[in-house]
Amino acid sequence: MKNEISNVLKVLALAEKLKFELRHSYLSSGRQESVEFEGKETCEAKVANALDKLEVQLQHNHADIATWEEIEYDMCYMMDKHVVFDETLTELKNQIKMAAELKMQAAGIDTKVVRHRVGK
Repeated sequence: MKNEISNVLKVLALAEKLKFELRHSYLSSGRQESVEFEGKETCEAKVANALDKLEVQLQHNHADIATWEEIEYDMCYMMDKHVVFDETLTELKNQIKMAAELKMQAAGIDTKVVRHRVGK
């Protein structure tokens, strides 16, 4: 499963440019396309919300660590509640979190201190 999740991460990284374009698209009527999720009650809405939260961390993982603010160190440990309902999303979250931890550690950030600060 880990290898499959790694492949999903690669696809998400490649799809980022397309997603940017879609989020800034206009409908044929001229109205800007909405990207908000209507409620979070259906399975589809929960998955979309979870992917949206995971994508934010994924974008941070691809950005220069110098652009991260301290709260963004914490946020990589706050994704659990968005994925707890699905094993695959949980594994995806675990790999995204691991990449964030490696990035922080490479920059000299003590991830144990960060985890302690957020109660993990």
